[in-house]
Amino acid sequence: MRVLFKLPAIAVLVLLAIVLTSPSLFAGTLIVTSPVANSANSGAVHVIASATETIAFHYEIWDNGTKLGDVMTSPVNTTYSLAAGSHVMTVLAVSNAGAILQSSAISYKVADSSAPDALTIVSPVPGSTSANAVRITASANEATPFHLEVWDNGYKLGNIAASSVNGVYVLPTGPHVMTVQAIATDGALLSRSNVSYTVAQSCTTSSTVQCNLDQQAIDDTQNDCSPPEEAKWIANPCGGGVQGIGGAVPLTTGIQAITETGVIPDQENTTLNGHSLHLWETQASPPSNVLFRGQSANSLGTKTVDTHWTMDEYVYLPNPAAHQAFEMDAQASMNGIWTKFYTECAFNISSGTGYWGVFDSDTGGWIFLNGKSQNGQTPPVVPCDRSQFAQPWSGSSNPSFTGWHHIAWTFLRNPDGTVTFETLTFDNTTTQVNFKPVSASGGAVNDSGNFSALIQLDGVVNTNRLANLVDAYVSQITLTHTP
Repeated sequence: MRVLFKLPAIAVLVLLAIVLTSPSLFAGTLIVTSPVANSANSGAVHVIASATETIAFHYEIWDNGTKLGDVMTSPVNTTYSLAAGSHVMTVLAVSNAGAILQSSAISYKVADSSAPDALTIVSPVPGSTSANAVRITASANEATPFHLEVWDNGYKLGNIAASSVNGVYVLPTGPHVMTVQAIATDGALLSRSNVSYTVAQSCTTSSTVQCNLDQQAIDDTQNDCSPPEEAKWIANPCGGGVQGIGGAVPLTTGIQAITETGVIPDQENTTLNGHSLHLWETQASPPSNVLFRGQSANSLGTKTVDTHWTMDEYVYLPNPAAHQAFEMDAQASMNGIWTKFYTECAFNISSGTGYWGVFDSDTGGWIFLNGKSQNGQTPPVVPCDRSQFAQPWSGSSNPSFTGWHHIAWTFLRNPDGTVTFETLTFDNTTTQVNFKPVSASGGAVNDSGNFSALIQLDGVVNTNRLANLVDAYVSQITLTHTP
């Protein structure tokens, strides 16, 4: 007697599902040739896949858990626009009854199509010639987290915690090779780009341009309260203008010409174009100051003083915290009139907020560009603090690359000898100042045709003896005077 067992309907369906979804029961194959496993794709992702099955089927395309669509023809050859980032694409061969016959999963990445695929340096341009204030503009696009490193002639200028950089670094004259590289968080090098270029000074002394006034001769007589009138750099630590309550003259002053040859000749990078002028004072506990003057050997002649003036120079403060202000000036005398183009970065003004100041010849004092009424006039707002004189790149592996900064003022000398302070450029950022103090000229003088550059060092209160040395390096001081 044969006993027949009849399975319930639900059991039949389960068994059928097992049969239909078990790849081992089918002899078919599924191959995905695009995208390639672990590849990086830019723009639309091209999907190419093919399958062979013994029963009718179609394809389903899934990506990161989202169904992109059904493909009814074989092989698959289509594209999808997908978001940047990491992806897992799954291609399924599905029977007409809905059973999954075969599947294949591929991990890959999609790059941001709006960004360049590789690290790109926009500035400096290969083969170009740049002024010492070199603008570095570069960007990179990587699928994994990264930061940028900027190198020049084998010295690391710094780390940039971003995917792009657009800033200024002042570098010495000569041939250069700049390298920008993208570095992963684990230290792996992702991409790199090099640019060869040249840094050169574009200045020629003429009847209207005095280049490299910092390279004038030096009279380094210490503590001379009555320095001679000569075409040399001299120091005058005496007289009025000593800063702060209880201020004093410095203990000593010094002037030294720094001259070296070669490309980045010393790791302290104190020469810029191979030359610079080192100015310093040593002070006791009270704050002190000293005024340095470099008078041009060239004369303005007997003509009327030119109207348009530019004072352009590079400045390096090894210790900005030792300065309560940094003063950089120009002056000219003609036909008995003394014109003072005096400016200072006043670090301590407004409880350390800091602003640029311009000299008011009428009162013999400063008007600070803080937007507040002073002496019956309201100037524009032009901040200036110690951080502006600090190292321009963060994370440098070479701490000696602290800050040569390019500073240029343009002035208008009015017919009566007064001054309009027109523009200020600091590291390639130009501010329109256009401010004229309501003042008289700088006063009467006996000489005629002389013009000079001046630097004044103003020390902070030195109660803890941490600011005994107040110093500055200056280089490429250029004075231009035109009608």
